[in-house]
Amino acid sequence: MKRSRFRPLILGAAWSIFLVALMLFGAPPKLVGVLSLPLLPMIGLAVDPTSRRPGVGLAINLRSGTSTQLTGTQRILLLSTKNASGGSATVDTVIYEAVANADAVATLAGPGGLAHLAATRLFEEYPTATLDCIFMADASGNSAAGTITFDATTPVSSAQTVTTKIAGYEFTIVWNAAETAIVAATRLVAKIGTLSKFLPVTAANGGGTLAAVTLTFKQKGKAGLDCKYSVALSEGIGGAATAAAAALTGGTTEPDPANAILKMAGREWRFILPCISNADMALASATGTMGKLKTYIAANDSGIGALLQTAHTVCTDSTTNAKAMTNQHCFEYFSHHLARGALSLPCEWAGAAVGAYARDSKVDPAHPFVQQELVATLVGSPDTATDDLTVAEQEDLLNSGVSYFGRTAQGVPRFERPISTYFEDADGNADDRVLDISKTFALVAVGSDLRTFCQRTFRGKKLMKNLPTGNTPIPPGIVEEKDAKGLIVGRLRSAWVTAGVIRGDKLDEVLADESLVVQVDPLDETQLDVFLPLRVVPPLVKTSIDIVQA
Repeated sequence: MKRSRFRPLILGAAWSIFLVALMLFGAPPKLVGVLSLPLLPMIGLAVDPTSRRPGVGLAINLRSGTSTQLTGTQRILLLSTKNASGGSATVDTVIYEAVANADAVATLAGPGGLAHLAATRLFEEYPTATLDCIFMADASGNSAAGTITFDATTPVSSAQTVTTKIAGYEFTIVWNAAETAIVAATRLVAKIGTLSKFLPVTAANGGGTLAAVTLTFKQKGKAGLDCKYSVALSEGIGGAATAAAAALTGGTTEPDPANAILKMAGREWRFILPCISNADMALASATGTMGKLKTYIAANDSGIGALLQTAHTVCTDSTTNAKAMTNQHCFEYFSHHLARGALSLPCEWAGAAVGAYARDSKVDPAHPFVQQELVATLVGSPDTATDDLTVAEQEDLLNSGVSYFGRTAQGVPRFERPISTYFEDADGNADDRVLDISKTFALVAVGSDLRTFCQRTFRGKKLMKNLPTGNTPIPPGIVEEKDAKGLIVGRLRSAWVTAGVIRGDKLDEVLADESLVVQVDPLDETQLDVFLPLRVVPPLVKTSIDIVQA
């Protein structure tokens, strides 16, 4: 390290001594001036020594020294369908860049749909997020639907408060004494219309002629099956209101992301946020959205032009279906959470998770997230006695590549231990090498940084194997293996060890045992091969305290 760091100064001093010797032996000043030109990049002169004009030369380099972290903007890509009606976006062929906020997403995709609600939760977590959007074509099937029916067989004699919950959003209307069921239904339809930006459904009752309100999910396909709804009367006397089921029914088929993924080719997003159904998440690799995303990410995660990307989902149904996803997609670049029985839609939970991931990993790529509270407005299960995970279920999920959400004593949703969906090797053996998702974020950030660092540092240079000590001074523009190694290790120490992302003790170990390798490729002398066995600083997950009586 020290030898590499001071090598330019040593060479510069030697060349200066050579020039002084030339002058002592009577060499022409102009010749000495020309021969001094190689010193300019070494010592940073602001004036060409061959110039004879009087004056003071000045050069200020504000980008000298080690550059700052080179990971760049943490771009997020939201992948969703539009609402079945409304929204200005063109599907499959246009990527909308740097969408300013959730309202701008609503303009593109329609208000209250999957994309808008996911973006709302994302921006609640990370108001300055850089969000791009691409929209898939609609699913070919039906939209899910449900019914709320009012009944005035027993007339309302004292005003009833009608409390409706749709996808966790709660609101009320008043059913006044002596009003008919149709009047109450019409009032509910009007209320839902005013809340369109908050709700994933439209409502109708035959233009004000029916006592039954039909709720229709704003997007086609099975995503609407994840929308739970309910109605209840309180505080009054008479009348009745019932929901046909606990969740919407009848949604069929899934959207196909294939064309959108083709449009994504060659672009890099650190986080991909798919707004899809619980059912789609667990589909086989060849057919489902996550399977196609996995194929795309894996096909582009190495080589020149590698795209360093991750994708994240949340399901709100059962532990069985949650594990079905990770069984299909055992993949270090995915995370998958369970929010069992939650009322907020899966895409809302995923939007919040991605917002938190992007916000905190930008500051610290190895940020732990363990038991970290979420800022976004999310509604969990109303039946905690049934849906809270047992200790055995929690262990089983974590052993199966599934993360899960918990909550504080005050009911605030929080991460517990976010892990990747990679949990077993190709032979089916348990494998914890990429357990915590913070490891993935950290090494992706380090890789991205070194890619940019090497591009900047070695641009315009020539490559050479290490020369024996005492050889002829190397001309400017030449990089030896040991110089490259010194620069790369120096970057790791200054940017990542000091930031608490990479373990310095492990870096010292691989330097000592020479398992860290920087060398000219044996087959292609124009290629520098760099092998870096690094260890990420792990999160503090648990503490063992054993107290005994002395």
